[in-house]
Amino acid sequence: MPASGSGNGAANTRSKEADLGRKLEVYVPHMVIAVLEQKGGHWLSSSRLLQYQALLREQDDIELKITTHLNPAEFLRSNREEGELVPDCVEIIEQVYASREDLKDAPIDSPDWELFTDGSSFVENGTRYAGYAVVTTLQVIEAKALPPGTSAQKAEN
Repeated sequence: MPASGSGNGAANTRSKEADLGRKLEVYVPHMVIAVLEQKGGHWLSSSRLLQYQALLREQDDIELKITTHLNPAEFLRSNREEGELVPDCVEIIEQVYASREDLKDAPIDSPDWELFTDGSSFVENGTRYAGYAVVTTLQVIEAKALPPGTSAQKAEN
């Protein structure tokens, strides 16, 4: 998980124990909800992403406030002549987690095929095995095993 999101979940889950029923203000360096919605799937499972979204959006006792005082990017030196470095967290996550620049996570208008992918992984006798499949609604296009030791995350990608 990126450093910008690594403490958010822990802060939210632990806050229930520490706030004793009072309203909690959480100061963050960027809009956490937007980062989670747009790029959370790159490093969080669907269930964990849903859990964090529910914690951040639907809790009356937690209020997120954006502050520039906690922005770690302020400590970076900028060689740009325009002056202050203003990071775009969504853009940074896109650059770090994009597999290739020409791949997009948006549907294609009028595709010839509608493909679905799935991956799986299991451990047998101490060795991890994984595989993947590419299918349509009617047929299997490709299904292969991956080399032993391949993680479930790699199989899904």
